[in-house]
Amino acid sequence: MPKRWLVLAGLTAVLPFTIVACGDDDDDTADDIRDRVEDTAGAAVDTAQDAANEARSAVAGIAPVRVTLAEVNGSGVSGNAIITAEGADRARVTFEIDSEGYRPLRGDDDDDDDHDFEAGIWEGDCNTINGRPAYDLDDVDDDVATESVDTGIQELKDGGYVLALVGDDFDDDDDDDDDDIDDNRVLACGAIE
Repeated sequence: MPKRWLVLAGLTAVLPFTIVACGDDDDDTADDIRDRVEDTAGAAVDTAQDAANEARSAVAGIAPVRVTLAEVNGSGVSGNAIITAEGADRARVTFEIDSEGYRPLRGDDDDDDDHDFEAGIWEGDCNTINGRPAYDLDDVDDDVATESVDTGIQELKDGGYVLALVGDDFDDDDDDDDDDIDDNRVLACGAIE
């Protein structure tokens, strides 16, 4: 216990000087330092999430599957998804999406650049998906989402499934719980292989 306090006291004493020493003369402001700390913290969270996904898959004895979500029809949406095992009959899907170029086909009442996209796993390929998803996932908002599904990775790989993100560009009823692809535009899609 005393060693822990010594380490903590040492870090507390050295940390302020370390932050100041990392600066470029007097050009660094508190905002610059805060931005660098936030960037470092974000990278640490991403690394921790990746490690957790790999650990889950290692426990299940199944390697994670990375799916590249390609932009469809100039939607401005693309990204990646990692599917990790949570046992033989359960998988976790983690999305990292780039939607900076997305512009809805119909007008948005708010000028907010944050968009929520419906996500799902469909049977078929990216050129032929239609109807309801075989596995409905939570919406992807703020370009990141994690959701578990009641199926194993191997079934997804062997079953000819795709991950897709859709927008409600054509759906006139925003309160509609129907996730039928016919009311939506496919924005990004990738095969689970």
